[in-house]
Amino acid sequence: MMKKLTGALFATAIMMHAPAVFACGGEEHGDTAAKQDEVKLASVTIDVTKFTCECERGTTADVKKIEGIKAVSVNVKKRTITVKFDDKVTSGDKIRAKLTEMGYVLADAGEKKEKSKA
Repeated sequence: MMKKLTGALFATAIMMHAPAVFACGGEEHGDTAAKQDEVKLASVTIDVTKFTCECERGTTADVKKIEGIKAVSVNVKKRTITVKFDDKVTSGDKIRAKLTEMGYVLADAGEKKEKSKA
């Protein structure tokens, strides 16, 4: 049978889960070192003429193998692959080259420009 937490015990339990908030009188500063290390992601949408696999799950698995890829969205009906990636590790051109190596046929005219995201 669970015991009911009393006031002091409850406050201690809460503080253990959110020490940064309680350490500064309720102001949330977070870990500044972690914020400085945050990766700024770039995004690119690539039009695809021919997929090696006509299923979104298989294509997503393929694309996630590319170094630097952080998120993938595949739309087989619209024939697009959108990726978010660490632009310190890779680039839109490198991703396109890797997709071509993997057997995907890309549409040159329909590519959208890379854009940075915070």
